[in-house]
Amino acid sequence: MSAKGGPPVRSIIDIARLAGVSVSTVSRALSGKGTLTRATRDKVRAVAAEQGFHLNQSARNLRMGRTGTIAVLLPDHDRGRSLSDPLVSTMLDLLVDAFARRGCGLLLSGASATGGDWLAQWAKSGRVDGIIVIGQSDHVALFRNQDGRAAPLVVWGEPDAEGRHIAIGVDNIAGGGMAARHLIAKGRRHLAFFGSVTVPEFAGRYSGFARALPDHLWAMHQHVPAPATPDGAYRAARDYFASHDHPDGIFCATDVIALSVMRAAREAGMAIPRDLSIVGFDDIALAQAAWPPLTTVRQDCARIAEMLTESLFALIDGKRPPSERLAPQWIERQSS
Repeated sequence: MSAKGGPPVRSIIDIARLAGVSVSTVSRALSGKGTLTRATRDKVRAVAAEQGFHLNQSARNLRMGRTGTIAVLLPDHDRGRSLSDPLVSTMLDLLVDAFARRGCGLLLSGASATGGDWLAQWAKSGRVDGIIVIGQSDHVALFRNQDGRAAPLVVWGEPDAEGRHIAIGVDNIAGGGMAARHLIAKGRRHLAFFGSVTVPEFAGRYSGFARALPDHLWAMHQHVPAPATPDGAYRAARDYFASHDHPDGIFCATDVIALSVMRAAREAGMAIPRDLSIVGFDDIALAQAAWPPLTTVRQDCARIAEMLTESLFALIDGKRPPSERLAPQWIERQSS
């Protein structure tokens, strides 16, 4: 195909000539990488679309020594964390879109809790340009020991106290404090936290919750190490309600746990929120659809996905972006 009255358009050099910009500007506009004004990017893309031109991403990657693929790893898929987790599936959808805008593909894999140094196997494989890990679980030591010569790594989760790997996540401590103060304001005095504190993100939520309690309420509060799976959380709540005095306020480490606790509480004869206030964390779609709709702490997954992607590509380009904590948002509904 050719420009009107001109030579055929075969390369980004031709697009640069037609758009009146540099070759590097065309490359950045069509690849979605680098910094350009929206007007310049739109202008270049309009010219390329008019000429039916598409950037040869494979050739570009070959020239730059890249694969054009990002690995997204899901640790502990054999311990219940799976694609059926609503928060995980939401994040994957967002990452697919973010990578596509940058001309990259996504390679998804689970990682076994008993599979040894699964991270090094991926980081040194040469199959991908970078890695995003969905959740830290108890693998922080692997991230800290990551070889600097291996593929760049960014983790969705609690930033590391030692700062040896980059993590992007919500401020879990602040979110836990929000939940505690809300339950106290509602007049709840017999409080409990449901969730495992071996997970760094959940530990932060529990820490913020516990810190916000006055001494007399802290002394009475209970911690129930409920699993993060629906069935596991339901069984933990069912057993707890059968063997303990009922609390009147519960903060759960995730919405999935909270919805399971709501089910067990109703089966135990409690009315929500008359007898028991329940607060979750994440604000998954099911939180609003539940009955009663779930009060929760929202983390902005869309913004987190974009920041994970931006940070990873900055690493790939040789930069060193910081870890980031995003402020949580309080979402009050009828469960509390």
